Amino acid sequence: MARLSKDLTVAAAVFLVLAVTSAAFRPSLKNGFVNWDDPQYVVENPGIRSLSAAAVGKIFSSFSVANYQPLTLLSYALDYRLSGDDPNGYHATNLGLHLFNGLLVFWLVLLIGGRVWVACLTALLFGVHPLHVESVAWVSARKDVLYGFFFLAALVSYVHYLRRPQARRYYYGSLVLFLFSLLSKATAVTLPLVLLLLDRYPGRTDRKLALADKIPFFVLALVFGGLGFFAQHAAGAVRRPELFNLVDKLLIVPFALAFYLFKTVWPVGLSCLYPYFAFPGNPIFFASLIALFVAGLGGAVFAWGRSSRVVAFSSLFFLLTLLPVLQIVPLGRIIVADRYAYLPLLGLFYGFSEGMAWLYARDLRQGGRVVRVFLIVLAAGCVVGLGAMTARRCTVWRDSGTLWRDALLRHPASSIACNNLGVFYAHSGRQEEAARMFRRALAIDPAYAGPRNNLLLLEGR
Repeated sequence: MARLSKDLTVAAAVFLVLAVTSAAFRPSLKNGFVNWDDPQYVVENPGIRSLSAAAVGKIFSSFSVANYQPLTLLSYALDYRLSGDDPNGYHATNLGLHLFNGLLVFWLVLLIGGRVWVACLTALLFGVHPLHVESVAWVSARKDVLYGFFFLAALVSYVHYLRRPQARRYYYGSLVLFLFSLLSKATAVTLPLVLLLLDRYPGRTDRKLALADKIPFFVLALVFGGLGFFAQHAAGAVRRPELFNLVDKLLIVPFALAFYLFKTVWPVGLSCLYPYFAFPGNPIFFASLIALFVAGLGGAVFAWGRSSRVVAFSSLFFLLTLLPVLQIVPLGRIIVADRYAYLPLLGLFYGFSEGMAWLYARDLRQGGRVVRVFLIVLAAGCVVGLGAMTARRCTVWRDSGTLWRDALLRHPASSIACNNLGVFYAHSGRQEEAARMFRRALAIDPAYAGPRNNLLLLEGR
């Protein structure tokens, strides 16, 4: 009877996760393609037009848009076979993968924590947070939801292996899933570090075996990490050291950490493109403030984490999965992006959910019922409020016009947004507006070749 009750509770939680996440992201199914990488990945990509052996071989033997991500391109080829040039199919695939990821989050937290409603709240927050809109509502961000799917599945398989070390199929399954995740996006290289974290979380005692188990994972991580760096270098995406001064270089990591933490708690002013930060007045003063904030927060988490496995696991999961995008290795001019937080946020959501459960379970002799009702209302309010923000944010990605107008609303001095909005106007037959946007982009950045070339094409020269 108790087992049946738990099964029904799990089924209800799964239904809730799927229903609420689907409702939040439903507007994305009405979106089209945008002129922000979608032409290179899908719309104008002849490499996804066929699933022949030769075409698939080329996908696996070449770089695409400064990355090696053959499974992502293969997923586009499958979408093209089913949907052709109709964007609905591509958006449905993205949403489907995100829904599966929500279920994997639920499964993983249930395995390591054991409490259904902690797993449910974590999966709900993961499913509806507005920072995830970019990864789901943007066709070109397929790599995030796809690598996330295999990454989470590898973690689930590995936890099963920890529970039953004699069942080596779970270990090999985790290794294969890790390979698939790397073939989707090189950011998956952090998985071996997370596996070491999982070893410590349930208190694995055989340290030598734990390290030996990770050798194949680290070998794959090194191979694909090197391959990813080579792809970026070949495309000229490795940032030149002279682009940023010494203060900027020292501040990039603490700034990025502060950015993701703040946007997780207060996800307003989101944008598809964040220009590099600029500090008014004395930049060293603001650099010191952010560095002190991050250092103080890190010290507090470290001190608390020594006595709490939940705090240690959730904070380290967040930090370790963020490592590839913290610009420790300087790649490109994009310092922060919503999509970079897709998997790392899981750590923060798990920590928050466990904290809520801890407060709920405390023996509150006075006002206990009021506190518990407040916690339930707070959790429900967070999910509903974030879901509403996500549904609204999905409409920003409807087309290139809505996307770049929103970016310019947030960052009026973005030459890239001006240029891309001009391209949208030009393709829509609005030549005067296009020319105005190209001139505005050049006024912001005279060295930017894109709007200059677009303006010459527009004027027929």
